[in-house]
Amino acid sequence: MRRLTDQERQLLRDIIEQDGSICPGRDIVNRITKQGHKSLRQMAGVGFLTIEDTDDGPRYHISAQGRAEVDHG
Repeated sequence: MRRLTDQERQLLRDIIEQDGSICPGRDIVNRITKQGHKSLRQMAGVGFLTIEDTDDGPRYHISAQGRAEVDHG
């Protein structure tokens, strides 16, 4: 498995700080760059996040694997 970039690790930390999920309409989502959104999708692909499709857009949930990656690297 590839190592996370500093940006990806920070995105996971930000999600943890938001009670484990982020969704459209929250300030944090509006601050994420286009590259950051691409990183979120990539991290979902390797199991660090799950994506729930909502009417407003994707809601990202951190997985146990993602939480462990932030905690233990």
